[in-house]
Amino acid sequence: MARCGRVIFALFVLPVAACADSNDASPAGVAALNSWKPSGLRPVRVLIVDGARKVRVRSAGTIYVVNEDGIRVDALEAKKWHNVEYRAPDKLVVVNKTCPPGFALECDGKHALTLSRHERGAWSDPRNYPGGFELQTTERALRLLNLVDIEQYVAAVVAYEVWPTFQTETYRAQAVVARTYALYEMLQRQGRAYDVRATQSSQVYRGLREDVVGRRAAEAARFTRGIVLSYVHDGTEELFCTYYSAACGGVTQSATVFGERGDIPPLAGGVHCDYCAIAPGETYRWGPVRMKLREVYDRLAKRYPDLRALGGLRCVEVESDGTTGRPFSFRLRGSNGKSESMPAERFRMTVGPDKLKSSDFKISCSGGDITFSDGRGFGHGIGLCQWGAEGQARLGRRADQILLYYFPGARIKKAYD
Repeated sequence: MARCGRVIFALFVLPVAACADSNDASPAGVAALNSWKPSGLRPVRVLIVDGARKVRVRSAGTIYVVNEDGIRVDALEAKKWHNVEYRAPDKLVVVNKTCPPGFALECDGKHALTLSRHERGAWSDPRNYPGGFELQTTERALRLLNLVDIEQYVAAVVAYEVWPTFQTETYRAQAVVARTYALYEMLQRQGRAYDVRATQSSQVYRGLREDVVGRRAAEAARFTRGIVLSYVHDGTEELFCTYYSAACGGVTQSATVFGERGDIPPLAGGVHCDYCAIAPGETYRWGPVRMKLREVYDRLAKRYPDLRALGGLRCVEVESDGTTGRPFSFRLRGSNGKSESMPAERFRMTVGPDKLKSSDFKISCSGGDITFSDGRGFGHGIGLCQWGAEGQARLGRRADQILLYYFPGARIKKAYD
């Protein structure tokens, strides 16, 4: 493994990234991955539909209905739409036939599955997905997972997580980050309903993309196949959650803002970065943003009803700074004299990331208004800075150099061939 790591440094260019639901369990060791071969790697379980009552599927080839024992029990005609409807927590109907939750739909390896969901009285635009679908149920609706090969998943994520014009090295860095994040989540979430969501709460995944961007992303996945980021903890080499955001705004922050793993060097933050200054629009710097205190209070109280005890919002103040000077928590001053503390990232996401591009800003209150000014960066600012990675790539830096810059103390390893 050490020898492989040295070869990888010489041959690969890699960036680190990922955002996802945090897990309390400690990371599994890379050693556990070393025995995995391509044929032994289970598919990534991506939650792509959650809460629908009806979806439809089709494919250029025959679609097979597979029971929980892996046996094909039915075949659906090619090139036709086939409806799947929720009837009860223990009942789904597939083309007028009742099936229990947990069954899957699969095609041969040559054809993708096309999916459309019924919402607001109309069918959504169809999207193509590799692999198969597993159908589950909740108390009120169906839940659909895409079971997809890890490398196909990585290519699809890269196609939507980077700008189309980014450098090849930035694409390759993103591929390593996306792969590490997915494997980390797969190990953390064994025994749970799914591994990752298809949204920004994990990584953006929209199935197959076959244009130029999709081909560039697929090349990045092939070039970095099996490559992951790790670190040594108490003598054991482990994966870690490879966070990333659009732009750090000048310095990365610690993962402790999410309550996890900020104690390890790759996620400790404090990496200075002016490379993301190349980002367009209000990505590197933003503001001012003015809002009514009443609007901010309503948004906070809707998400956290206990805050209604404040009786309104008089002002918001920085309560504590992180190690990099970026706000770590805010103090909410109520109209009735009471106050509450709130983590900075929770405040930003509740007020709205459409309003507050990051949690690194200055605050002033006047009358019934609140102003957020001198905003820096776009996103949480942990781990890989995507525009910073692009800035470094434009200067000729390789993916491995970029990754190790934003994740100090990390190692680049090959988990499987």
